[in-house]
Amino acid sequence: MKAYWLSAPLPRQDMRLPALDLLRFLAALMVLLYHYTASGVGNTNFPERYNLIGSTELLPGWSSVTHFGFMGVNLFFLISGFIIFASASGRTALDFAVYRWIRLFPTYWVSILFTLAMLWFFLGENLDVSTFEVAANLTMVQSYLGVTNLDPVYWTLLVELHFYILIGLALLTRQLGAYRFWLSLWLVSAIGYRLVGQPFFLKYLIAPDYSAYFIAGMTLCVLRTQRRDPWAWMVLVASFLLACSYLPGQIAFYNFGTSTIVDWLAGSLLLALGFAALTAISLGYWNPVNRPWIVLLGSLTYPLYLVHHQLGRYLIDAWYGQIPGALILIFCTALSLLFALIVHWLGDRWIAGACRRLYKQHIKPKLTHRLKTKGPAHGSLPS
Repeated sequence: MKAYWLSAPLPRQDMRLPALDLLRFLAALMVLLYHYTASGVGNTNFPERYNLIGSTELLPGWSSVTHFGFMGVNLFFLISGFIIFASASGRTALDFAVYRWIRLFPTYWVSILFTLAMLWFFLGENLDVSTFEVAANLTMVQSYLGVTNLDPVYWTLLVELHFYILIGLALLTRQLGAYRFWLSLWLVSAIGYRLVGQPFFLKYLIAPDYSAYFIAGMTLCVLRTQRRDPWAWMVLVASFLLACSYLPGQIAFYNFGTSTIVDWLAGSLLLALGFAALTAISLGYWNPVNRPWIVLLGSLTYPLYLVHHQLGRYLIDAWYGQIPGALILIFCTALSLLFALIVHWLGDRWIAGACRRLYKQHIKPKLTHRLKTKGPAHGSLPS
C-alpha cells in the first residue's frame, strides 16, 4: 500500500503522439476564432490607450458559437498536464527546468518583438509602451511586477509556469513517484477551495479554477499504462466535475457577463468532448499515423497562440466595413499562420535549437563530469 501511494511507477516518455498535435492545434484555432469573432471592444490590455472595434461585429451571429472558443485555453491546460508529466519522468530537475525554459522563452521573446513591431506599424508615434513594460514582459512574470501584458493571451503562460514549478519541486524532492498522494491532495484542496475558499493559499501556488485540467491531464497520462487503476478513474471523474463547476463563471467572464443554463450545458458538452478525446489518445484508441504536416501543425500551436490576437484585432478594426467579414477572417487567419511559422523558425528552430545543442553538447557533459569527479559528498545534480 505504501508503494502504491508513495513510489508508483512513472508513465512512459514516448509522447510523440500525432493526435496530441492535432488536438493542440484545434485548441489554438478555438482561441483564434474567439478573439476574431466573439471578443469585445478594446484591443488588448490597453483599452484606455487604444480602443478597437468589438470583433463580435465582424460576422454577426457567429459569436453564439465561437464565444465558447475561450475553452481552447482549458484544453491547452489539460494537454499540458498530460505532456509535462510524461516528459518529467526520468529527468533531473535541472534537465526539466532547462528544457522547459528553452521550450518557452525563445519563442516567447520573438513573439514579443513581433507584437511590438506590429503595434508600431499600426500606431506609429502613438504607441505608448515604455521600456520598462517591455523589459518586464520579457520575464513572463510581469503581473507580479505590476505591469500589464503586452498581449492579454500571455496570462496563460504564468499559469503554466506555476505548474512547471510544481513538477520541478516534485523532481527536486524525488516525489514525482508519489503522484497518487500529491495529486489526491491537490484535488481535495482544489475542491475545498471551490466550496469554502480554503486552503486560501492555493491561489498563490497555482490557479484553483484551472487545477482540474492539470490534474486530469496527469491522471490520463497515468491511465496510458495503468488503465485499470480505479484511483485514476475516480480522480478523472472528480476533476471533470470540478472543471464543469467553474464553467458558468468563465462563460460569463468571456461573454460580457452572460451565462445561461444552455451555455453551461453546451460548455460542459464541449468540455466532455475534450476529456473524451484525450482519454481516447491515452488509451490508444485515437493515434493517427505521424505525418510531417501534423508535426508542423503541432509546432505552430504555441507561436500561433502568441501572435494571432493583436495582429487580427488591428486588421479587423482597420478593414471592417471595407471588406466582407468572411474574407477578413480568412486573411487574418492565414496571415497569423504565416507569422506563426516565421516565429517558429526563429524562436524554436533557430534560437531554441542552438540553446538545446549548447546545453546537451557542452553544459550538461561538464556538469555530469563535475558530479562524477566530486562525488555525492561534495555536490550533486538535483533529481
